[in-house]
Amino acid sequence: MVWRVLPVLAWLVASEGLAVGVPAERAVALPRLRVALPLPKSRPPTQQHKKPSGYMEGFLLKGTVFTEQGFSLPEAELRIRRASEKKVRWSVRTDRRGEFAIRVPKGAEYNISVRARGYQEQTRTVDAKAGEGDDVIIFRMSQIAGGKSK
Repeated sequence: MVWRVLPVLAWLVASEGLAVGVPAERAVALPRLRVALPLPKSRPPTQQHKKPSGYMEGFLLKGTVFTEQGFSLPEAELRIRRASEKKVRWSVRTDRRGEFAIRVPKGAEYNISVRARGYQEQTRTVDAKAGEGDDVIIFRMSQIAGGKSK
């Protein structure tokens, strides 16, 4: 019997702006209480996930740059361009673990050039015409003869 009265009492308290356990002079100053009602059983359809502005569907170029000894090479500069063009379109630096990742548009071949002070420049061609870019690109840099590394 009590469980049938509680929802009615909660509605009455909410609709009249009464506060339970508060003296009458303070209850007048309180705003109306809001009672949470149970959600309906059928929910409205969820909205589709919107991609953030600036997001580009594409091919993920990711990898690591190492020294000859197998140590990671931080701050190596990677320059990426389409194989059919001469102009460099994207550039990125490796992090402290020698890793990099950059998203480029699908449907082309890309040349990736890696440069670091004291090391010989290396270039690779990557085909981004198919797939998701799950392959990891590994660069093992060779020191310049007589040159110093960072």
